[in-house]
Amino acid sequence: MTHPPIMRFLGLQEGASDEALLGLPEQEIHSDHVIRMALQNRLRYLDRHPGGSGDDAVIVRNTLLQSALRLVREGAQ
Repeated sequence: MTHPPIMRFLGLQEGASDEALLGLPEQEIHSDHVIRMALQNRLRYLDRHPGGSGDDAVIVRNTLLQSALRLVREGAQ
């Protein structure tokens, strides 16, 4: 049985919150800097992962980037 990319790389269920995807505490307002650092940490983790150069890793990277963008936009409102 193959696990979905988010589960395989991050151990999270599909549909996890943006905060969970980036490893941030839920229900808190995060600065742009904190969001960028969390994104960088997750991307570095993927770079070191044995499957980090595959198509599934690209899906996870794109998901992380979208999550970070949403959180930054929410903080700007």
